[in-house]
Amino acid sequence: NRISLKTYILCDNFITINKGIRDGVEQDMGVVDQDGVVGIVRAVSDRFAVVIPVINNSFSLSCRFKSTDKLGPLSWDGVDTRYAQLDDIARHVEVHEGDTLVTSGLSDAFPEGVLVGVIEEAELEESDAYYRIQVRLAADFHKLGYVQVIKNTSRAEKLELESWGNQ
Repeated sequence: NRISLKTYILCDNFITINKGIRDGVEQDMGVVDQDGVVGIVRAVSDRFAVVIPVINNSFSLSCRFKSTDKLGPLSWDGVDTRYAQLDDIARHVEVHEGDTLVTSGLSDAFPEGVLVGVIEEAELEESDAYYRIQVRLAADFHKLGYVQVIKNTSRAEKLELESWGNQ
């Protein structure tokens, strides 16, 4: 899917792709490029879809350390489009620069194991309870041209099963 419009200098960045409902695109589908996670579809018309990318202040994604299976939420601080931050990683967790982060599979938008990025810096002061972790994103948002939308074929079944508690 070709990107027709994108912003990457704002806090509320978005990407518009030239595929929509006619092409099977639905809200909450994951979006990737050849390098890794790009974002999640938030709005869809017949011929277009708006994607909220990783580099949007309202975006959050559950990630997993590929080497240790520890989980943490990834978000963007609005400063640099090359980096996002991994939060809530307690000081007892072993963290190393160069560790790979992938999707956890807890989101319906992405299967487990899609590349998100690599830990470039992990700081921990003696008085800190949590690390400050800088993640170099796999996707280069300044070079995005084509993306793929991920269809989770079991999503509807899962959501229907999970809705039993709301009846």
